[in-house]
Amino acid sequence: MALLAWLQPHAAGNPSAPFRLIFWLTLIPGVSSALAFATLVSERRRAPSHELRFWGALRSLPSSYRRLLVGVGVFGLADFAPTLMILAATQPLTPGHGVVHAAQIAGLLYMLRNVAYAGASFPIGALNDRVGRRGLLVLGYLVGAAILHTVR
Repeated sequence: MALLAWLQPHAAGNPSAPFRLIFWLTLIPGVSSALAFATLVSERRRAPSHELRFWGALRSLPSSYRRLLVGVGVFGLADFAPTLMILAATQPLTPGHGVVHAAQIAGLLYMLRNVAYAGASFPIGALNDRVGRRGLLVLGYLVGAAILHTVR
């Protein structure tokens, strides 16, 4: 966000210039991590297991776990990346604030989301210890369904 604010006066009439430069700068940590992974991580090759088949392995799982996978899969179909929701929230801001300021607001929304997510982790973990995983999962889906219902 600070980089966007700093680069915006240097855009010379091209509002996409700061974004292009920032996207180019993101290549530095991305390429660095790929190079570190390629050079520092070594893995031993294993012989492929021809007896292991996907559907057979799935059938060997406990039925309660398969039901959980179905439930998570159904709810996962309606899951969106938080960045896409933030982008959709900033679209109405662009006409009134301009592209760069709308992107800065989007960055603040994303940062606020991450702070809330990190701040809720410990209390939710403590609730998990009291309620149990299944109860917490059901509670989470109920809260998500209620939020989705109120948004519509």
